[in-house]
Amino acid sequence: MLVLDSTVESSKGIMPFVRRKRTHSASLRNNQVEAEGLAWLCFADDHSWFQGNINTEDESNYSLYGTRYMVPLSPTDEEDESGEERLEDQLGNLRISTRGGSCGESTESSSDGEPEPNNNTVPKGLKSSSSKLTKSSCQEYYNVTLTDHFSGLRYQLPRITVNKQDGQGKYNLFHCSDGQITFEVQNIFKGQKADMMIQQHIGSPSLLGQKCLVYTGPMNIVFNDVLENGRSWCL
Repeated sequence: MLVLDSTVESSKGIMPFVRRKRTHSASLRNNQVEAEGLAWLCFADDHSWFQGNINTEDESNYSLYGTRYMVPLSPTDEEDESGEERLEDQLGNLRISTRGGSCGESTESSSDGEPEPNNNTVPKGLKSSSSKLTKSSCQEYYNVTLTDHFSGLRYQLPRITVNKQDGQGKYNLFHCSDGQITFEVQNIFKGQKADMMIQQHIGSPSLLGQKCLVYTGPMNIVFNDVLENGRSWCL
């Protein structure tokens, strides 16, 4: 009968037999992250970045930092761009071909003696893209990092859209497709008032005198952060 010993002989002596542990593939779980409070966000003059704080009722402290990035054009966007170029070409040709005038000015008269209006309308079959351009110019995309100063953890938020609007009035500045993020802008400060808000609520002296804009209002952030469970071992 063959008996297995728990030791193995080697050239250097007796070496104990050791069982090797094999790891299972780590499992993933979703951890819901939530932050709610009064936010103070400082935007650069060109809105290329922003940073600020969220002050909560339980005195937790969160900070946000975002940087703007360009979104690659989708095939639909590329088709729209080519359509806009064709529209501009046709409008240019239309102005050049206007009778009796130069630079798009018409000298024709109507039956009642009034001059005909300048025919710079969009040709049939083509849509004006002005409304689309106006809308897209007000939407910008940011990579945003949320830092929990109590735990020291940092979270990368899903893609954030910032909807800029002219004028005052309450509106939701942030939009996120993969989470619930609301920032109801109540006040926007500029110039010296913005510097005062930076000193009082953000506390970054390097931002003073940079012509920043300070947005303030209640903010609520809820999203799922994917965590890796601890590895389990088996013999």
